[in-house]
Amino acid sequence: MGLARNTVETFVAKGLVAFFGMLMTVLVARILGPAGRGVFSAAMAFAAIGVQIGNCGLPASNIYFASSKRALIKFLAGNSMFVALAVNTALCFLAWGFFQYRPDLAPLHGEMLSLALAWVPVGVGMLLMQNLLLGMQQVRMFNLVELFRQGGTLLAVLMAWFIGLNSPEAYFFVAFLVMLAIFVWNTAYVVRQDGSRPAISFPLLRKQARYAVKAYFATLFAYLVLKIDILMIQYLQGEVQTGLYSVAVAIGDVLYLVPVAAGTVLFPRLSSLEDGEARWNLTVRVVRWIGLVMAALAMMLMFGAEMALKFLFGEAYLPAAPAVLILLPAVVLMGINTIFMNYFASLGMPVFTVISPGMATAINVPANYFLIPVLGIAGAAWASLICYGLMLLMSLGYVWMLRNGNGNNDETKS
Repeated sequence: MGLARNTVETFVAKGLVAFFGMLMTVLVARILGPAGRGVFSAAMAFAAIGVQIGNCGLPASNIYFASSKRALIKFLAGNSMFVALAVNTALCFLAWGFFQYRPDLAPLHGEMLSLALAWVPVGVGMLLMQNLLLGMQQVRMFNLVELFRQGGTLLAVLMAWFIGLNSPEAYFFVAFLVMLAIFVWNTAYVVRQDGSRPAISFPLLRKQARYAVKAYFATLFAYLVLKIDILMIQYLQGEVQTGLYSVAVAIGDVLYLVPVAAGTVLFPRLSSLEDGEARWNLTVRVVRWIGLVMAALAMMLMFGAEMALKFLFGEAYLPAAPAVLILLPAVVLMGINTIFMNYFASLGMPVFTVISPGMATAINVPANYFLIPVLGIAGAAWASLICYGLMLLMSLGYVWMLRNGNGNNDETKS
């Protein structure tokens, strides 16, 4: 199956996932209101950041190694389960104990804190096993897992609402149960396709670590750039403003589907190419198309932002409109940069993939800290625009260095 067809299938799948997610966002926002939606969003952001911290860079490593040697899959699966269910469970218990000792530092409290921490080991396992599907060239099954999870979550939330469970904790819990079920099913599918029982291989884990450590920090910093603003609004402005900003982010996430779909298919393809010039030419073609498509979609969404907010979420969410107008061009810049980062990762994860998002994160946190009290949620959006633009400029500079400073030679792949 060709790159174009896989990309289209992935985009359609992610479009459906986004549609289900938007329906859930609308449902939760309308039932719980801005304050309840803010608590739910903060818990989801906390859990998602926990997954990024706990995955140890293995998602990209799983794709990279599974794409090269099918015989490694049983060991990649075993290592993934060990890191997810053993290492992360222990770390989450330690985190829970710390937040009991210092509740003033906890971003969440009570039952929601426990649920968000329980989410992390399962979320890490889900991410690692799903990425093994990409390494096995099972793109269609990868997309089906995404669809089943998001569609199942929407159905579970609807059922919870129907029986009268109208709290952020209840909706978070049913989403967790769906993820747990899909994780078990995904793991069983990988084992059945490979035909071997998962086994832990510490030598392979050490070999993975050489690639994964850079992927870990690159992914972690990139995710913090994308998500830390929600937690900072929660801390600085409270639940209502967090709820408003979360719907602005949700609209931006719809646009971000385009580069995510392309990158999902592009990275394994680039990693499999030995010809450096062919790898670069493919990247350039994808960047051009992604830039054009995202710019056109961003213009459409900007013109219809207020109407979409009022129609989907209600008049209570109209104050989110200024943040939407700032976030959409920011997401275009981030989307183009995402394609470049996939290209860099296919070269063996050069240290630049860590430096760029690391610098952006270092700027993003103080930018949010100073801009949010002055401009509210629009300040968080401006901080995102600044940081996403900075990352793209750094990527363009690094490309220039690779293509001119070092000739046409790629970095040595791991």
